[in-house]
Amino acid sequence: MLAAIRCLDERALDSIYNDALSLYPVELVNARLITPLLRSFGEHWKTGPSIVAEEHFFSVYLRNKLGARIHHLNQHSSGPLLLLACLPGEFHDIGLQFFALEAVNRGYRVLVLGANAPLEHLPEVIQRLPCEAIVLSGSTQPARDLLQEALRLLAKRISVSVFAGGGGMQRHRDAVETAGAICVGKDIQPALKQIGGTLVAAA
Repeated sequence: MLAAIRCLDERALDSIYNDALSLYPVELVNARLITPLLRSFGEHWKTGPSIVAEEHFFSVYLRNKLGARIHHLNQHSSGPLLLLACLPGEFHDIGLQFFALEAVNRGYRVLVLGANAPLEHLPEVIQRLPCEAIVLSGSTQPARDLLQEALRLLAKRISVSVFAGGGGMQRHRDAVETAGAICVGKDIQPALKQIGGTLVAAA
């Protein structure tokens, strides 16, 4: 896959990815192949000679593949609707896509807003399309006033639970919970279990 990405060869990349999916469940492929690949390639981009086009090429390819699968499963789901968004300043949304795929596989419906979502707009989104919960993703260092002000104001303005996951949120668990949100860490399976338990308790 690394060689295909470096050659910008979508056909070869697609063939390898589809071969993996023919042998293993998509969750396992994402966890054991795609996530380590992203980590490895990320280090390569930092330290080795590369071009930005490689990163953009693979990111677009992966979003398209994950998005198509999420869209298909979403049409057949009837469970609680989750609003998924990356925090302001978070431009890497592949982790959110992985979460969305796991969620729809478990029967949830998802509304994915993607990267860099303004928190002040989310209450209006919920007014238009009622959701059972908001799930926010943040892997990077949040802006200074994001948790103390923007997240706290969001949690006060809506009547549904706000969950925050990702490495950045895990490192600031106390601030997340002080703001009125629920920190679910960076691992998808435990996060979904915690979200499910919270929704059942609130029903």
